[in-house]
Amino acid sequence: MWVSVTAVAQQEYSGVILDQETNDPLIGVSILLEGTSKGTLSDLDGSFTIEASSGDVLVISYVGYQTQKIELGAETELSIALGTDTQVLDEIVVVGYGTIKKSDLTGSVSKVSSEDIVKVPSSNAMNALQGFKF
Repeated sequence: MWVSVTAVAQQEYSGVILDQETNDPLIGVSILLEGTSKGTLSDLDGSFTIEASSGDVLVISYVGYQTQKIELGAETELSIALGTDTQVLDEIVVVGYGTIKKSDLTGSVSKVSSEDIVKVPSSNAMNALQGFKF
């Protein structure tokens, strides 16, 4: 019995992720190979490197920005500009380590303004919230 295995050459792709409007680097942008769990994050300069093959698709996503899909080819140096997506931020509530839509949220939600927190002398934001009557 013969099994044919085709090896796909992996190469290093690198690039920088920028804000489309300000041209500032974006820190912590998620760069994933579509259909896998292989990925990386952009660094303080918006730079990233990832091992991939020509024809693979990168999925670039960042909270508040439009997700992009880029098919990799012969060019190994990438420059990617992400545009803002203000509609997404309208309906999102941050919960612990994840996010949830307002419409799916159950339970009690309270709001404390930054002015109220500043009035409480504390070196820790969590300590500043203690004692508030919601």
